[in-house]
Amino acid sequence: MRETFQLVEADALSERDWQSLARLRAACPGCHSPFLDPAFARAVAQVRPDTFIGLAFEDETLVAAWPLHVARDGWTRPAGAPFADWNGPLVAPGSTLTPARMIDALGLAGHTASNMTCRPGGPALHEETTRSLVTDLSAGGQATLDALTRRHPRHFKKLRRLGRKLAADHGPVTLTRAGPDSEALGRLLDLKRAQLVRSGLHDVLSPAWVRALLESLHQPRAGSDFGAELFVLEAGGAFVAAEFNLRSGPVMHGWLAGYEPRFAAYSPGHLLVMHLLPEIAARGVEEYDAGTAEHGYKDYFANGERTGVSATLFAESRRTAFRPVRDTLHRLEHAGPGVLARLIGRTRRRLDQICAAETSLRGRTRGTLSALRRFFPAG
Repeated sequence: MRETFQLVEADALSERDWQSLARLRAACPGCHSPFLDPAFARAVAQVRPDTFIGLAFEDETLVAAWPLHVARDGWTRPAGAPFADWNGPLVAPGSTLTPARMIDALGLAGHTASNMTCRPGGPALHEETTRSLVTDLSAGGQATLDALTRRHPRHFKKLRRLGRKLAADHGPVTLTRAGPDSEALGRLLDLKRAQLVRSGLHDVLSPAWVRALLESLHQPRAGSDFGAELFVLEAGGAFVAAEFNLRSGPVMHGWLAGYEPRFAAYSPGHLLVMHLLPEIAARGVEEYDAGTAEHGYKDYFANGERTGVSATLFAESRRTAFRPVRDTLHRLEHAGPGVLARLIGRTRRRLDQICAAETSLRGRTRGTLSALRRFFPAG
């Protein structure tokens, strides 16, 4: 059996090539997330010219494909990062190819992954298991919500009370699906950016390519079961909260969510999801992926979970001059003094967010300086 590997610009793929990737994904175990739909990589490629597809063949049969952003130095990140909530190579059943093997064989320097669907299968600077919460809606939306209510009766009793209070104070509470002509997406992004500023995080929504990608995904796609859907919770016609989700077939991923601060006392995010589950189930969604479990409120709406992997991979064939420095930082982060280890970990995650979102040197420099001022304030 002869193995061959190719790294091609995503824009160079033909319609037949994209169809081959779709068939590969359909056969790939655990690759049902909308972020692993080749249509997502294709949309990303329209706004990010640094989007490539790593391909692996056994003899002449395609056995793996991996959408990547490739920097000039050969370092890679998932296509769509930092917004690719699930990522990793599409691998045919029976193939033993691993991410580490592909990075090396493609002649790349390394890869930074967050919530990858499979283990690296080779040397990694750090490798951490991630946990994501999902809601199986196959029994029906209301039946699922009833089961969750029985599991968490006090929580849902409180939510129903808050919903009644919201309606009494501001008018009828409704959940609507907003189209691309709505102003709701712009309002949601404004709220998210303000939240990032308040939290002292990097504004990953500021680059122009991000807004272009989100607006593109929100456009209707004739004959396709892939795209973004925006759900808005209103009270008396006023914007309360919204969630911008990505869907591929029967799977929907909760992506970007936000609410008006003046409605915070009503738990608007919780109310939105409570209304959302029956609505999307009625629209054919069988699984709702709420994303990583770092926010405790998601537990109330989940009846299952999946695990992923965050890791930094280095190609063994391309040992750079910075490798010893990176190895030392890794040891300090995972085995050094507590304060230093936490600082190194926070700095690594923050800088990775900046490098993933910002495509210009100016943007990366501005983001890095802002991060350093936050970590090391003057005086």
